[in-house]
Amino acid sequence: MKNKLNSFLFILSLLLGCMIWSCKKSNDTTTCNISSSETGPLFNKVDSMISSSCAGSNCHTQGGDEGGYSFDTKCKIVDNWNAINNACVIRGNMPPSGFNTTQKSIITNWVNAGHQSSN
Repeated sequence: MKNKLNSFLFILSLLLGCMIWSCKKSNDTTTCNISSSETGPLFNKVDSMISSSCAGSNCHTQGGDEGGYSFDTKCKIVDNWNAINNACVIRGNMPPSGFNTTQKSIITNWVNAGHQSSN
């Protein structure tokens, strides 16, 4: 009985590991494609703010990857939600001109809702 349980747990752990790896692999931004029809209102606001505020001097868009971050695609915004939240809301040092309280709330609301493109 103990051997069957150990075998079952081993197989279960392999399956779960494959599922987790598969999910991480499917989130690879090189294959990610989020269309505008698949985005929600919270994400659209964040996307608009990033596009207008982080594009200066091609810092993080249009091929720029200042600080190692590029937000040229919707997938990259979703993938880098934590860096965006840290820099724009928590530390408040990005963009250099700063976001106002309303803009910070938009990012916070998106993050709290699950920081996905569908939010």
